[in-house]
Formats: sequence, structure tokens, C-alpha cells
Amino acid sequence: MAKHFYETLKIENFRGIKSLEIDDLARINLFVGRNNCGKTSVLESAFLLTGMSNPTVLSMIENWRGLLLNESSDLKNFFYNQKYTEGFRLSGRQRTGSRELNVVPIYGTFNNGQLSSVRSNSPGTSRERDAIQTGVLSSATDQSLNGLKFRFTNSAKENRQYEATMSLAKSGDNPFNSQLDKDYKETTHIWFLGQSYGPNMVDRMLNEKRKDVLVSSLQSIEPKVRDIRIGLNGIVMVDIGMDNFLPINHLGDGILCILNILSTIYWARNEILLIDEIENGFHVSSIKYLWEMVLESSKQNNTQIFMTTHSSDVIKGLRIALQDKSDSVACFWLSKLDDDKIKAYRYSLERLEKALDAGIDIRQ
Repeated sequence: MAKHFYETLKIENFRGIKSLEIDDLARINLFVGRNNCGKTSVLESAFLLTGMSNPTVLSMIENWRGLLLNESSDLKNFFYNQKYTEGFRLSGRQRTGSRELNVVPIYGTFNNGQLSSVRSNSPGTSRERDAIQTGVLSSATDQSLNGLKFRFTNSAKENRQYEATMSLAKSGDNPFNSQLDKDYKETTHIWFLGQSYGPNMVDRMLNEKRKDVLVSSLQSIEPKVRDIRIGLNGIVMVDIGMDNFLPINHLGDGILCILNILSTIYWARNEILLIDEIENGFHVSSIKYLWEMVLESSKQNNTQIFMTTHSSDVIKGLRIALQDKSDSVACFWLSKLDDDKIKAYRYSLERLEKALDAGIDIRQ
């Protein structure tokens, strides 16, 4: 596996997760559990930790939920129970070392109703604290959340702490300004699965002579598919035996989802891909073919995948498709404990089969 693939993840005070540790991650990692147990937040944590040097990733993961960061109060939603004063911490071990991200609030101080300075809750030096404090706070209520500071370390690089900030903008169309640490350079190796396929991704596969892979995968949903190409305006066209090529959008959501997942896995070769609720758009009869495609494609492209599901049919399809590939897949059952901590139980194929046979319903 690639050197930047995760072997462990640890999450503290992020979103709805008070604390969670996940060990022994595989190439393909499936997260299941009851509603509001933190499955989607696990994917977001992996994305945020991988892109830890750039605070704008917060906007990206909000966009993934269909939300926008418009004002400083929106930042509270990244913290457990919105308790931003405690900050949140993410860490993980990769093959070449460990990564750690600590996110803490930046406060704005008010003097006679006007924002007079920006103050971080970081310890800093006395000179730094004195330089930024231009007024005396009358009470804790005189502070407001003005942004976030990212403190991060990467043991694969220099043994030092780096910092980046995301703060409320005073003017302009963008509500926040980000300042990166100029001493830290890194390529980000992680992707979210988009809501629809990108024709440019399909075009890349065609240009690299992978048409046979596309056609064979689409045939699992629609056996009539014979050929595929990019038409005018970047529209993906398929040959299903008619007089002319047909826009693939006419063939339904299932085939579009297959195309989306397959092309994105190919695009994310040697990288990490996040897929929330992988069953969306698929009929139960297609789940087995979906898994066969994911298992083979992730192996061929060396892609580590984190995915969630609410469907027991997805797990049953995995059981059928796995066969001798069980060493490449880890299934984690997330369970919220009485103290609001979350426990990740790693299921082997045998234990998962027993759980299913016992009638346990993960959708509850």
C-alpha cells in the first residue's frame, strides 16, 4: 500500500464524536452503525487530517454536507457539543510516520462594541500576548469566535509544529481569510466521491486505454452496453445496440453511480477515497456487482477507501463478493457508549456473518 495510507485514526471532540480510536485499518474500510454514531464524521476526520496544512478544507467538508461557512458562528459546528473552547484533535499513523492536528479557537476582543484585536487561546510568549491585546476584557462574554488556528505535526517531515489560521475577513466576498504556514509543503492525497461523475475522469480512462474496464463494469448493470465515448459538450455516450450512441444519463442512476465510483477510484490511484452511503443509487440486485467492481478496482489502482453504509444489503453483498479477498477489507461497527464516547469494533468476515445470521440490524 502507499506510504500515506492510514493504519490508525484517533478523533477527539470533533463533530458528534467525543472520542474514538480506530486501529488496524485496511485498504477498504466500511463503517456501519446506528444513526448519529459518527460514521460520516470519521470520513471528514480523515479528509481534514490529510489536508491539515490548509484550513479551507473546513469549507470543503461543509460543502459535502450541502452547507456553507458564512459566519464565525458556523465554526462551532466542528466541535463536540459546540464546545469550541476545548478545541478538537485528530491524529493518525501512516506507513511512514504519524500526523497530528490540533484546532483551537481564535477570539475577537471588543472595545465599546468595536472589534479591536484578534487573540488566540494558544499559550504563546508574554510579548506575543501583550502585542495583540489592545483592551481589557470586562468578562468572558466580551470574546467572540473570530476564527481557528491549526497546529499540526508530521513525523515524516521535520520534528516541529506548524501553524495555519482561518479568520473572519473584514471585507470581500469570502467570509474567511486563510493564512498557510509557508514552511510546510505537501501534496494532498485524498478525495471525496462527488455527487455525479466527472466526464474529465472518464475521458482520462479512455485516453489511457481503459475502455474495456469501463464497458465491462457498466455491463454489470446494463448488459447491452457495447462501447463508450465522450460526445459533444463533454457528455458521456454509450452504445447499447441502437442506431446512435445514447447519453448515459438516460440509463438510470445505477449505471451513473457505477461510472462515478469507478472513474473516481481510477482518478484516486495510489491515494485515498471517501464514499458516504455507498448504496445510494443502487438496487439491491446490483450490490454484489458493485462490491466486485470496488474490490478489483481499488486493488488495481492501489486506492485506500473509507466508506459508510446504512444498508444490511451492502454487508450481505460484501459477504458474497469477498471470497478470498477478506484480508483487504475491514468492517468497523461504531457504537456510542454511555459516556458519549464511541467504540469501533472491527469485525472479521466470520464474525460479521455470525452477526448477520443472528439478525442484528445495523440500520436501527
